[in-house]
Amino acid sequence: MTSPTRRTILIRLLGAASAWLVSARGQRYAAAPLGRDDPVKRAVDASRSAAKALQSGVAVVAFETSFQEPEDKDLRLLSKGQSDVYFDGKKNHIRFKYETKLTRVQRRGRAEVELVERKPKDLAVIYDGTKAHVVTYFDRGDRLVCRVEIHSGLDDIRTEVQGDPTQFWLSFVDLETIMKTVKRDAMEVTERDGGVWRLSYQPFARSKDRFEIEISSKAGYNPTRFRVVNPAVDKPAYDCSAKWTKSGDNWHVEELVKDFRYRSQEKPGSTLERSVFRYKSFKPNAKVDAKLFTLDCLTIPPGSRTFDHRPPEKR
Repeated sequence: MTSPTRRTILIRLLGAASAWLVSARGQRYAAAPLGRDDPVKRAVDASRSAAKALQSGVAVVAFETSFQEPEDKDLRLLSKGQSDVYFDGKKNHIRFKYETKLTRVQRRGRAEVELVERKPKDLAVIYDGTKAHVVTYFDRGDRLVCRVEIHSGLDDIRTEVQGDPTQFWLSFVDLETIMKTVKRDAMEVTERDGGVWRLSYQPFARSKDRFEIEISSKAGYNPTRFRVVNPAVDKPAYDCSAKWTKSGDNWHVEELVKDFRYRSQEKPGSTLERSVFRYKSFKPNAKVDAKLFTLDCLTIPPGSRTFDHRPPEKR
């Protein structure tokens, strides 16, 4: 698998936006760059504090993914389950327990797409800081089949959960990093109801797309929403939102919803893909066994097939 995940695409968009930012038009919240009472300054401080406060953790995350084609009235379920998440710094161990995992399959000679159950018996993702292993076990009735895949990092895998939701969100909407290259007067800031501010800027000079980041005083001035908006399209291509809660003195994400819309050349309208993540339990800064970030924590049957998807120079 060589194509980037949507997480990779979004992070690349944010990075490119910082590099190619042009001055936004319209009413701005403040002329002075990052004044003490500026909500952008408070949001940058909140992002920095949340990132520094959360160094490790143990969590149980419930997840659900679904999609909706242009002709569908409702969302259709693709996968549902929960994952045990362990992280320490950049290292991650994610263990999946699926209730269901459906795959869209188009049979030869048929126009319609079928949803086929392809739930693995067990699935583990281990990232040791340099490479990611995806180890999948399938029950074949009389035997257990294991497949090992190696990727350069978590951005290259396609599992529903790719790490702790708080870490994901902070890397995805990293205001401290964005504001190192984005000029404050190039960002339009609008105060909304309920202690919410919307930060809006045009990332590319030749594009009509605008990035919108919302911050909320009720969430400790942490970013609670990110959208990519094009005035020529009625719905945003990306619309991702986060609910925050406190554990002690520290803020962390409690729920994360990601909506991604894309158009097909084969049919009018757009397809919606939605991912929802909710904490069932969370222990911030918990001590994590270092063995969990190595393959020694798994039982891999002899003869299991291994696929290395990394570029040749990184193997």
